[in-house]
Amino acid sequence: MATIQIDSDSQVIGAAESAAIGCVESPTLGGISPPRTFYCSPKCQRAAWDIHKKICSTLSARKRVYRAGNMIQKIFYAYRERAFEKMFTKIEVEGDTMYMYEGEYGEDQYLVPFPHDLFSREEDKWAAFTFHACSDAVAFMCHLLKMFLKGLYVVIDEVEMMKLLKTPRETCVVDQNRIIHDRNEYRHEVFRVVLKTGEMYALDFSGAQYGYHDPVLPWDTYVQSRLGGDPRRIKAFHSFGNMYALNEKIAQTPGLFGTTMKVNLALSKATTSACEHFAGAKKKRSLGDCLKLPQATFLSERDELIDHITKELRTWHAPDYRKEVMSRGTDFQQVLLDMHLKG
Repeated sequence: MATIQIDSDSQVIGAAESAAIGCVESPTLGGISPPRTFYCSPKCQRAAWDIHKKICSTLSARKRVYRAGNMIQKIFYAYRERAFEKMFTKIEVEGDTMYMYEGEYGEDQYLVPFPHDLFSREEDKWAAFTFHACSDAVAFMCHLLKMFLKGLYVVIDEVEMMKLLKTPRETCVVDQNRIIHDRNEYRHEVFRVVLKTGEMYALDFSGAQYGYHDPVLPWDTYVQSRLGGDPRRIKAFHSFGNMYALNEKIAQTPGLFGTTMKVNLALSKATTSACEHFAGAKKKRSLGDCLKLPQATFLSERDELIDHITKELRTWHAPDYRKEVMSRGTDFQQVLLDMHLKG
């Protein structure tokens, strides 16, 4: 049996006919690339599985977590574009700070079209999508996260923490009274995922408001780099689904806030359904299996999925949507279905 381990920059010398593909393209951590393992034949590979399976399982799970984070972050941006509720009329960027000026809201205005024309850079759009939306990311992406990581994790926690430290950028809202509201007023929320392999990760889908665009980091690295290494800045660990359940309660309250939350809950369900339909009906695989594809295929399907979600949610800003919602009360899912069929 001949086994050759090389790093990602090396070349194979000799007759290596088979490679361990499960751990190929796994993320580099701490500047160290994981070794790639090659075999002289498939028979040799099968014989060496007992030796290789532990590191292969660890690297494969790590790769899938990073891909899930990348995928869900883009899904969250697509969701927020349709669930946008802030009426911005002007954007100013000064150095590392972006100021978003609020305009006047209508009496029953709980969703507005995202003002693409105000933003010249994609990272500024991402910051607007995620401003004061960390609880939305935890609440409305939780079911997708569970589906993507099925079979990989031991526990997923929802973590409430104090504001992040020394961030690359600031995002602020200037209200109609010219009062500036920035991140210092809010806490931050992320997921902590403990894998069956023992590795632990922070998944932060709303970091763009602070200038952070990497949605996945090892947990210790996240605490060190974004909380100054001080675990006391973590205020609470909540059970998985806690924020979603809280928002369901809010949706039962009268008034604009409750109505807005009902729309968000329905839209998040529609987003999850669109993802399931894409994977199951179109690709004949689970969401988790999408993470196992070769890199080029994965990236292509990720972009295809985002396009699919965007098209599925296109009816949310149809001219007669608000009238339908207000006249139907709480039956938002049926409104979505009916409007989709019309479209």
